[in-house]
Parts: sequence; C-alpha cells; structure tokens
Amino acid sequence: MKVLSLALSPASRSIRPPTSSGTPGRARQGRGSDRREWRFRYSLVFSVTGTNRISTGGKCLDAESNGTANGTRVIWWACGSGTNQQWTFQPDGTIKGVQSGKCLDVRQAATGNNSVLILWTCSAANNQKWTRF
Repeated sequence: MKVLSLALSPASRSIRPPTSSGTPGRARQGRGSDRREWRFRYSLVFSVTGTNRISTGGKCLDAESNGTANGTRVIWWACGSGTNQQWTFQPDGTIKGVQSGKCLDVRQAATGNNSVLILWTCSAANNQKWTRF
C-alpha cells in the first residue's frame, strides 16, 4: 500500500476528510503561518489500492449515484468495488474517474474553503491539477 496526501496545485488546499457517507468532497485551505500546521494536522492521508481507490477511514471518493455527467458531485461513501470509486493519476496532475473518464474538479474553480468537488471534462485547468506529496 502506498500512502500519500493530495493537494490542489499550487499546493495550498487539500481535500477535507469525510464525516460520514454522502459527505461531499471539499477542498480546504490553511491560512498564513497555520497552513503548514493545518496540512500536518488535517491533510488527508490516502491509501491507494491496486484499483486506485482514494480512501480514508473506510470511506472512498465516489462519483455520486454512479454519475458520469459534468457536474456530478464527488462524495465520500463506504468503499466498494464499483468503478465510480476508481481513479487514475495522470502525468499532468489530473485525477481521472475510471467509470466516467472525467476529472476530479473543484466546482467553478472556487477558491474558498469547503469548495465542492465534482466530475468535469478534463482540461488540465488549475482547479483540476493535484499534487501528490
């Protein structure tokens, strides 16, 4: 098993941990001198399996309701074997859903805390580029 953290590029925001199944995937940001501490304390540590599920605490990033359309919410859900929970890490920094072929995207390129994660046609825009560290 590989352990990694994911942050939106530039690496100033990370994916927020889930509180329960159905919790929307969200991006959060640290502030000023707290940014480093925030990452240490709250940056989500993921395990990536052979099927490239992104998981923590028994929850996996999941395309809601097996959705494949632009705008489908990406939520945390109990890990299963569905391709709506499988992702591939692309060389350009995007993360592509196996089932949809769409990229993990911060909705409307939002920059605030709790910005919602969705599926969107891959464009390699900054709101779709992720850094593994």
